[in-house]
Amino acid sequence: MSSVRKILSAIALLLLFGAPCIAGSVNPPQLISSSLGSEFDPAVSPNGRYLAYTSDASGNEDIWILDLKDRTRRKVTRNTSSDYAPCFLGNDRLVFVSTRASSGGEIYSSDLKGENLSKLLGGDGYFDSPALSPDRKTIAYIHRNDDENVRIYLYNLKSKVTTQGPIGLDPAFAPSGESLTFVGAGGNPGNSGRLALYFLRGDSVRIIDTGPGVVSNPAFYPDGKRIVFARHSTDSDKDGFVTRKDDPELVIYDLENISSLSRFYAGFPLGELAISSKERMFAVSDDAEIYSLSTDGPAAQLPGALEQSALCDSLLRYLITQDDSLMAAGCCLWAYDQYPDTCKNYLLTAAGLYGALGM
Repeated sequence: MSSVRKILSAIALLLLFGAPCIAGSVNPPQLISSSLGSEFDPAVSPNGRYLAYTSDASGNEDIWILDLKDRTRRKVTRNTSSDYAPCFLGNDRLVFVSTRASSGGEIYSSDLKGENLSKLLGGDGYFDSPALSPDRKTIAYIHRNDDENVRIYLYNLKSKVTTQGPIGLDPAFAPSGESLTFVGAGGNPGNSGRLALYFLRGDSVRIIDTGPGVVSNPAFYPDGKRIVFARHSTDSDKDGFVTRKDDPELVIYDLENISSLSRFYAGFPLGELAISSKERMFAVSDDAEIYSLSTDGPAAQLPGALEQSALCDSLLRYLITQDDSLMAAGCCLWAYDQYPDTCKNYLLTAAGLYGALGM
């Protein structure tokens, strides 16, 4: 692609797809994917420093880590099998699923360099979606064997004892460790695809009404009072059914106000979630790119100069992730031509980052 076309394509992409949610927001979604391939399964370390995720950039699925402080990336797993669905075991170890010994996947642990590997769970059937309890003593995961319903299990890392949980998908612990949020599956057809809570003490389940459609990938806010999840309510792929493969939208459920459901970053098709204790959220778009969001959500639409500044800011933040000084220069000049008075600071920022204006 020619340089001019690259510049125009970048501007068109941001205007066509970014403007509805980005242009007038104080807290716009920030693209943090490398654009080297599909990226998904985000997970944040307890200290908020690292983001682990799955990428197929090397031709098969591997675990990668992004240092959120210095923005460096490194590949953790290196083999011809698929490694995916990471979660952190403390700040210095990972738990993930790998097909290196079984096509159904087994659950392994390694350090952040992919070394000191150990298998935690395996055998017949299908393993997926490991999630660690806040006290780091228990791993929740899903398992299905033959024609059984997919079910959540709890594995105690110290005693090596596994206990059976509810039929369902996508387990995520509450900050208190006393409950899990998950998505119902199989079993009672009326619960399939619905948001649910599982209370470990008492072994009981509560189904939550979230309106029409199906849900996926729920996660608790750090305060434990709200759950954010992806809701799929339209048949976007036109196959005659509404499933978790259809376009998602983020929705928040308030546990203290059971009638409260609110759309989150409305108009932006985001699904798989990870929430940091540092008040940042990471979500995967429908085209398998990871975005950083504020847990406060986007602010209201901004007037005049502030909205123009927000657009310039979003342009440059996007370009920072692309490491392309020519595109940065072209988009900076376009932004300056549109809003000369309100974009000067951002142009200076771009010049410092890229040397863009000196080209």
